[in-house]
Amino acid sequence: MDNNLKIKQTIKSFFSYTDKNNWLELETLFTDKVALDLSSYTNKPSAILNTNEIVNEWQHFLPALNTSHSKINSFITQVNGKIAHSYWYGYSNYFLDNSTYNLFGSYDFYLEKINRYWKITHLIFNYKHHDIHNLKTSA
Repeated sequence: MDNNLKIKQTIKSFFSYTDKNNWLELETLFTDKVALDLSSYTNKPSAILNTNEIVNEWQHFLPALNTSHSKINSFITQVNGKIAHSYWYGYSNYFLDNSTYNLFGSYDFYLEKINRYWKITHLIFNYKHHDIHNLKTSA
């Protein structure tokens, strides 16, 4: 499998494992320390975190949702030896009780090839917009 396909699979797995709350598998996609930048959405500064810090935070927040579903596209990747940058546009639907929260933005993934695997070293979420819909239940 060529590098672009392996990188694409790593990133698709990132979203799939997150949506399924598969935390053990999610951890395998990262290097030991990851630069995480969600500042465009959270207003918190970028930070370098241990993989388990990221997973622990997400593990406590995301399962509170009834379900989540992510869609990604516009895959653009540049590989330079054992490092790569991959850009994706996407959105996630989060369902909680009678509401959906839809989050739109793009992602910049930076990866390093370690042995045969592409690992995420730096993740940037570029927030675009969101919307919230209240769902009515039928009696």
